[in-house]
Order: sequence, then structure tokens, then C-alpha cells
Amino acid sequence: GTYRIQALLRTHLDAPFAVSGAGNFISEPINVELDGKSTQKIALKLTHKIPVKDFKETNRIKAFHFKSPALSHFYGRDYVMHAGVALPKNYDPSKKYPTLYAITGFGGTYFSIKRYLKMMGVGADNLILIVPDASNHSGHSVFVDSENIGPWGSALVNELIPAIEK
Repeated sequence: GTYRIQALLRTHLDAPFAVSGAGNFISEPINVELDGKSTQKIALKLTHKIPVKDFKETNRIKAFHFKSPALSHFYGRDYVMHAGVALPKNYDPSKKYPTLYAITGFGGTYFSIKRYLKMMGVGADNLILIVPDASNHSGHSVFVDSENIGPWGSALVNELIPAIEK
């Protein structure tokens, strides 16, 4: 039959979706006829590099990046955790504010901070809103410690939150 095929080279090991992982390479999709007996070689060229998604900071919205010792040890390489941070409307760094951590569902990332800020409306005017990124190569860590994906819960509670609050 006729099949539509495409090649993908995954270089971004932490992206939950290989086709959207920044730095991954993809080919143009092509249609091929396969009859189950053919020995034809199919040439696929990795011609497109998926671009890095730009996090646009504002006076209120900031990106926070933190190299996690626990996750770096688990994966055997540097592992950076991310969080979106929304500051209070009239933020004064000399004041203390209540802080709300919002954990996204599957598909949410630290880029979701803008959506959460909009969703909360004036409710976020006098607090610090933080959306830690729970996404990883398996999809979503739900911030639990796991033998499969590593010490995500420990990294959140013992590393990321103290680093943000510092």
C-alpha cells in the first residue's frame, strides 16, 4: 500500500514529544509504495531542525531555570528544571508575598504560566504564582519519585522550591 513516512532524530532527550523537541531533526514526509516484497532503499534526509521555543519575559512574567543535582545524578548528565514565575502586579522585592504553586496536567509546561496568570485574573495581583515544569521524556512526571523517571518529587521539594524562594 501507500505509506507516508518521515525520519526523526531525537537529540532533545527530555522533550515529551519528539516531534516538538527543540533541537530534534526531521525530514520532509514522503509517500512511498510498499508491497512487502520490495528491497528498495528509501532516502530520507534530516533537513529541518526544530527551533527552540522562545519564552518571552515581561515585567511580571519570568522564566526560572535550575540544574537539579538529584535529577542530574539519576540521568548521568546535567538536567535542568524549569518554572514559570508570575510576580504580583505592583511587585516590591522588599516585601514578602504569598506564593501559589500550580502543577499542570499532561502537556503543560512552564510556558503555561501565561495561561494560569490570565485564568486567575485579579486573584493573582497580590501573590507570586509559580508553574513548575513537570514534563519529561516520558510525558509528565507528576512530581513523584519513580524508579523509571527519577526523583522528581524530591527534586521539586528539596531543590527547585528552595532555589526559587531564595
